Amino acid sequence: MSSENISKKQQKYQARVQRSKRNKRKKQAVNITLIVVGFGIILLALYLPTMQPITDLIEPAQRAHPLADGNAIGDPNAPVTIEVYSDFKCPACEYFYETVEPNIIQQYVETGLVYFVYHTFGDRINPPQSGITSQALYCADDQGYFWEMHDYIYTNFDFGVSKGFTDKALETMAKLIGMDTNVFSKCLADNAHTDQLDRDVENGTALGIPGTPSVIINGNLLDSFQFADIQAEVENILSGLEGEE
Repeated sequence: MSSENISKKQQKYQARVQRSKRNKRKKQAVNITLIVVGFGIILLALYLPTMQPITDLIEPAQRAHPLADGNAIGDPNAPVTIEVYSDFKCPACEYFYETVEPNIIQQYVETGLVYFVYHTFGDRINPPQSGITSQALYCADDQGYFWEMHDYIYTNFDFGVSKGFTDKALETMAKLIGMDTNVFSKCLADNAHTDQLDRDVENGTALGIPGTPSVIINGNLLDSFQFADIQAEVENILSGLEGEE
């Protein structure tokens, strides 16, 4: 075989090698592209819901908050103080908000007979979801919207159960209420009111709170959260005060 034929064979071999390398690089590039695109699709599927505006929140019905001051409403000099330790992830607490609390406000707070105070207790019962809603409540209080946020969260109880009270959902509520959302979001991200949440839990524990909702009337733990029982206790205290006159 002549050297010329050997050289042609070598050239053909080298050409095949080069083509193989080029094809291999093309396949690798295609594979990398597919991986990147696939990863992007996964990320989009995961984070697109958080990027979408939340439009299915329910606006609370108007509710009176007489003499609202932080986590309390009513006259601080009223003869009866009712404290409730509650949790935004607790169905019984949602029931208390819907059916018991309006009666307390209408019959006793608005008439100056009861000073009503709300405490969070969910950070012990249902962390971390209850923790973030409790933080949101006190972050709202920084801007004077404690009770508006309280009403918004409870009104959207079913939303929280099905989708969770995410930062975005709570920030959307803050915006709808009319807060400075930048200030609210920073407060929420910084867990700025953890000390307050801890105090609520410590105070409730010291009072012997067994769960939520728990009702304290003039410092005494009631064994019921039904309005009829609360009313009976309040009326008993008021009757005793009348007898002292």
